[in-house]
Amino acid sequence: MELEPTNFYRFLAPRTTVIITSVGRDKNVNASTVSFVMPVSIDPPLLAISLSRKVDMDTLKRTREFVVNIPTEEVLAKVWSISKTKSSSPEINELDKAGFAMMASEKVLAPSISDCIAWFECLAEFSKEMGDHILVVGSVVHVTVRDEYISAEGNLNLEKAKVIMHIGGAKFAFPGKEVDMKEIKEETK
Repeated sequence: MELEPTNFYRFLAPRTTVIITSVGRDKNVNASTVSFVMPVSIDPPLLAISLSRKVDMDTLKRTREFVVNIPTEEVLAKVWSISKTKSSSPEINELDKAGFAMMASEKVLAPSISDCIAWFECLAEFSKEMGDHILVVGSVVHVTVRDEYISAEGNLNLEKAKVIMHIGGAKFAFPGKEVDMKEIKEETK
């Protein structure tokens, strides 16, 4: 079946869903759910987020600091609430409205969400308008992951961490199977 080229992203799913937090000089917090997120470089550590033009970029533009918060299945309803809350008033804190608790970050002014399992604190290197989105590349300056979600190999423990994976619209999935090709290779010998 041939599809319109604008539908390509639907087949690059599911995608990890994160919450981006930023804070303005007036201390007002902004939060947005994002599933267009990816590593760009390991050394130096860089990641990219692609934000809808509907997202309020004012706080991120002013301070150039943000946190990528990694939520799990347990808080999906709250994550969905943030995705549906787009306040035109900077006085309304989307995190408070969704019932999330905030905590201070280590290196950036933007808060981290304590209900999440991992936090990547970033400094925005640049942003560029790309079609109907804005691409933001950030330098990762601090990373924290809850100990119980780190596997023996130093990766995310998918049995414990049911990170939210966005399929499209209101549909989500969660990791359920991990395959180690080294083990499969050994079995076939």
